[in-house]
Amino acid sequence: MVALLQLIYLSFLSKFHGKQQRYRYSELFGSSGSKTKGTQPEKNARKERLRYSLSTDLHLQFQAMIMAREPKSDEVFVLPAFEIRHDRKMPATKPELVQLYQVGEVRPFYEELCPRCQVPTNYSQWVNIHVRGGAPLEVSYWLTWVDPWEPFYIGPRSVPLYDEGFKQYGFNRISQACELHVAGYRFSVLNSAFVVHRGFKIQGEFHAKKDKENKQNRVLFRSFKEGLKTKYPSSSRSLLLP
Repeated sequence: MVALLQLIYLSFLSKFHGKQQRYRYSELFGSSGSKTKGTQPEKNARKERLRYSLSTDLHLQFQAMIMAREPKSDEVFVLPAFEIRHDRKMPATKPELVQLYQVGEVRPFYEELCPRCQVPTNYSQWVNIHVRGGAPLEVSYWLTWVDPWEPFYIGPRSVPLYDEGFKQYGFNRISQACELHVAGYRFSVLNSAFVVHRGFKIQGEFHAKKDKENKQNRVLFRSFKEGLKTKYPSSSRSLLLP
């Protein structure tokens, strides 16, 4: 799917020093400016968006946070991602989510399919950060990107867009997060915001060509990383890419 994980349609609008700065959720399945509008892949992407839920009042909480704390220009805000059993009610708050997490009704996103893709989020640290009712949204800790982390985040319009060369399945999210890292962005994890996917992601639920597409995009990702070294020649991070 072309640009399946482009910046999504939902957005936040706030003001800094008289200027309007738009913040958008990353990665939740939309493609602004994509040529696939109205096609079956684009329709599938819209259907997939309906399976995700964000923590309650995130819009208002995020606005309040960035009015009190001006974000750095090279900062994106990570929302830890989870999966919930199909028959469970979506949690609205972090205490609700943690309660479900402790009894196995909620688990880290992609825990079965690709645990390495989300484990850098450090779920145990996040879950153990207690947030009182009414406490403001704020950054709890900072992370450095490592391959193959695929964070869900809120970022400014200036972030590098997804590379539409990654068609169909595989490496579109990793490649974009990798470029953020090489470009110098830091990943700030929010204390109580989260995103939940309805249903556990399990083996055998993907389309027949998934493995073939993933293999093709793996090769493309290797050349993509080499291209980042040319695109960001002054970045010391590009020299450390695996």
